[in-house]
Amino acid sequence: MDCSGSTRSILSGQETVSCTESNLKMISAAFYIPKNNPLKPLGDDAHFICELEQTIGVADGVGGWDKKGIDAGIYARKLMSNAADSVKDEKKKNGVVIPKRVLWKAFLKTEEKGSSTACIISLRGEFLHCVNVGDSKFVLIRDGKVVFRSPVQTVRFNCPYQLGRVSKTPSIAEDFKCRVEEGDVIVVGTDGLFDNVYEKSLEAIVNRGLPQDIKLERLASRIANFARMQAEDPCARTPFQRDSRRAGFQHDGGKYDDITVVVALIKSRGIASIVAGCSTHPLDLIKVRMQLQGEASAPAFQTLRPALAFHTTAGHAHQHISLPPPPRVGPVAVGARIIQQEGVAALFSGVSATVLRQTLYSTTRMGLYDILKQKWTDPNSNNIPLMRKIAAGLIAGGIGAAVGNPADVAMVRMQADGRLPLAQRRNYKSVVDAISQMAKSEGVTSLWRGSSLTVNRAMLVTASQLASYDQFKEIILEKHLMKDGLGTHVTASFAAGFVAAVASNPVDVIKTRVMNMKVEAGMAPPYSGAMDCAMKTIRAEGPMSLYKGFIPTISRQGPFTVVLFVTLEQVRKLLKDF
Repeated sequence: MDCSGSTRSILSGQETVSCTESNLKMISAAFYIPKNNPLKPLGDDAHFICELEQTIGVADGVGGWDKKGIDAGIYARKLMSNAADSVKDEKKKNGVVIPKRVLWKAFLKTEEKGSSTACIISLRGEFLHCVNVGDSKFVLIRDGKVVFRSPVQTVRFNCPYQLGRVSKTPSIAEDFKCRVEEGDVIVVGTDGLFDNVYEKSLEAIVNRGLPQDIKLERLASRIANFARMQAEDPCARTPFQRDSRRAGFQHDGGKYDDITVVVALIKSRGIASIVAGCSTHPLDLIKVRMQLQGEASAPAFQTLRPALAFHTTAGHAHQHISLPPPPRVGPVAVGARIIQQEGVAALFSGVSATVLRQTLYSTTRMGLYDILKQKWTDPNSNNIPLMRKIAAGLIAGGIGAAVGNPADVAMVRMQADGRLPLAQRRNYKSVVDAISQMAKSEGVTSLWRGSSLTVNRAMLVTASQLASYDQFKEIILEKHLMKDGLGTHVTASFAAGFVAAVASNPVDVIKTRVMNMKVEAGMAPPYSGAMDCAMKTIRAEGPMSLYKGFIPTISRQGPFTVVLFVTLEQVRKLLKDF
């Protein structure tokens, strides 16, 4: 049948869409158990997960087509494949995914014979945007209880609405949205799941699984296998048995069917990093000041920084005076001096840049790290080797750092401004002002000054921090040193923070100096690059100068990492405690 006339308004119509970003993301995993049928080993169900586009979907080919020699599973699989392609196309062209538009596009592309139910949901901001045809559906579990269930469409008992070339079009689909919160669990499934498992049983399985921090794939597997057990039990009490009797039929036990389960967990993208970054900002500022100690006064730098060189009185030849480096002071003394000379508020200089940096950098790196971990996890053992964790951290950290570099440059300059003479201070009012002034006076490329160092440092930090946290936590749990809880999270976090500090401090020192250097018109820059800065620093101040600021670094990394991971893992409990 020709459906183009009925769909033109849907595909070309203008819809007001909110593109507001939130700190929420959806992590998903699936498990599928087809019916035991040698003639149809793939069964009739299909699903897709578009992790980057935050969209998932399921479909159930209608088995009645078997009587006509048609495999409805082919239709369902093609529909979901086309839906996944349409999701990516929508996101690329329009920036957002509208499930009903996706379903229309997939429907029009699917020319195979057969029919299917369908359920597609997409996370946008704080809402799940959904479209549904038939009896595939999802439930939303919050704080251990089902708080929302999507509506189903049936003509009569065991006869759902269907999409197909000789059936219905997506014009019959119900589209709706529901608000989600961090920690929510969404269970999407075909009727093979919901015909065999009551919501109370779903709640129990989810509540047992999540506190143990099991992989989502394993949780989906548990749900699917429980549904299969119910389906094969002639004495089981099931929703299908209940509904059949309400419809006047006598059916005992479960319904033997294909079972598709997609489990999604709503997590925070980066609010934990922002909280952690702000709470440890004073330590970060002290670290930057310590890393710059000795830079201006070292003899090797006198000819490189004319603005800071000493001059003789008028009438005498211009000369540079070599003075012994001033005594280096520790973090407590540096902090006390900042408070004494600049006030307590100075400890939070550049905090707006910290917020922007964590928003751009940490949300990107942690989101990518989770995605790569999901993709690289062994499906049989549900584990990921340490080297893959490290590789995921390196990739995610590097990309995140490149995205957040402008805010990083602004943060370093704003933190270091107080150590300069009044006449030389930049006096940025905010991170926006800092980025704007740098772009105007030094060019847009200045926003990525030191980016190679930022990327290298971020790769080291992310790989060492995230991978070592996962590894330490696994060791603690495998050896039964502690139960999975706050103690385990804190211990693994501190260990990960120490590893990250040791690995990243040398690069951090060089990064700070390169980003902070002041380039005068007509003068050669203090450093020609990262290697030049490293060599001059080592020659003038010794190899251990690369570990300047290590005490505030570890003092910051420890609490930062603890706040980061504990907030991620126990955010609801912590918010209640606060």
